[in-house]
Amino acid sequence: MKFTDIKIWSSVLLAQLLLVSCSKNEDNPGGQQTMQAKTIEWEVFHELDTDETIRNFAITDDAKYLFYTNGLNGIYRIDLATGSKTTLFAQPTGSSYVHFINEKLYLLYEKGYKSYFAVSDDLGANLTEYEVGAYTNYAAGWYQGTFMKLIVNRMFITPDGDLILPHIMDKANNATYLQDNKLIAISTDGGATWSRKDCEHSYISAKQGNRLFAISEGWTGVETFASKLFHSDDEGTNWQGSTLSYSPQAVDRENNLIAGSGDKIQKLKGNSWRVYTWEGQTSSMDGLVFLSGLKYGGVRGDDPNGRQMDDIEFDADNYIYVIGRNMTNICRTKLN
Repeated sequence: MKFTDIKIWSSVLLAQLLLVSCSKNEDNPGGQQTMQAKTIEWEVFHELDTDETIRNFAITDDAKYLFYTNGLNGIYRIDLATGSKTTLFAQPTGSSYVHFINEKLYLLYEKGYKSYFAVSDDLGANLTEYEVGAYTNYAAGWYQGTFMKLIVNRMFITPDGDLILPHIMDKANNATYLQDNKLIAISTDGGATWSRKDCEHSYISAKQGNRLFAISEGWTGVETFASKLFHSDDEGTNWQGSTLSYSPQAVDRENNLIAGSGDKIQKLKGNSWRVYTWEGQTSSMDGLVFLSGLKYGGVRGDDPNGRQMDDIEFDADNYIYVIGRNMTNICRTKLN
């Protein structure tokens, strides 16, 4: 064998060994593997009006209608075929959220000194509104009812149909926000009535079949706490430590776990994580998309505005939708 042939054969063998060693997660007792990164491209699915930003959004399964809340907490619907814009709730006096799950539209908003949860079966043309809280002393943050505000922007539905709102605030001016981080609100009647539950851990809205996920008290970014991931297969009655490589934020239409942060998205399909990256993205200041991830973005440990979770939506064709980096558009791609 010639020296050049030996050199080429050695290079091929080395490349194969590197590929094997990089594709297995040796620190993961669950045996998950990390596949090679795949480059994807984002497209602008919808651009908002000039000087308007988006805080939270949802999309119908057929991707024909977009719902969103803007920087002023107004709630709107856009017919993507015609571009027509309909106001569903204008000038809330507090934070607002919108969700579209199982062909139903859900809205949360404040008006006056009260907090409401609303449901629609016809894309927001008609709303059934339920009061869930009312301030008794606005300055002090005292109220009656189940909750006034949410800390995290996501809602999800359990396999038996219960609605769960993770992370509700106890009192607006309460100094024990980290304790409130474990409070959730549950509705067993479609949103008409709600009850509070103090949980052992802090819920994540990702739900895979019967499995729920949660993290420990501290969120990533709070230096004095270390977040740990847990899962529960009995609707939160019992929790055990998770061996996942990444903390999931969503589940796609094929029941794969999705995690994301910065310029990367991870998808767990079977027992392998595939990592998706996109070019032209080196920081949160450039490129179409930069994800917050599952993190605490506040400046102190009791900041109720700091907890962040990306809006990650999927249509029936399993396209993934996220808010663009500049907060003025919705971007989409497909994680093949």
